[in-house]
Amino acid sequence: VTQGRSGRAAPGPSRADAQEGGLKWGSKSARKLLATALAAFKDRIRHLTRRKRGMSLQAIITSLNPVIRGWGNYFVEGHVAELFEDLDKWIRMWLRSYVLGRPSMRTHINRWMTTATLHHELGLVSLVVLRRRHLSPAPG
Repeated sequence: VTQGRSGRAAPGPSRADAQEGGLKWGSKSARKLLATALAAFKDRIRHLTRRKRGMSLQAIITSLNPVIRGWGNYFVEGHVAELFEDLDKWIRMWLRSYVLGRPSMRTHINRWMTTATLHHELGLVSLVVLRRRHLSPAPG
């Protein structure tokens, strides 16, 4: 225990702070950590969807899913409903731009690059659905 100028013990981290790694989720430190993690997440998505990779859209989605699932599961406990919606939109936009940047894939983009197609037919993981499943687990 350290002592301040008054001779009293200086307040240390509480037990709850220690259990959460020393961060309170509403604190500036936690927001900074989330901003840093968000930037790293977007960089990882950009890296995996580089046009020079020469992979099919299905292969790109297969490589994105573990990254999306891991990041989403880590941050699912916070107040992230709007953030997850925005990130889902951003990921879909980024995949559409990946397809538009490749001349061989442009032909029918409006017909088959819908949100439902990306999530249901191609199997893209949705952060919103991941959060919903976490908040209301199946009984049993």
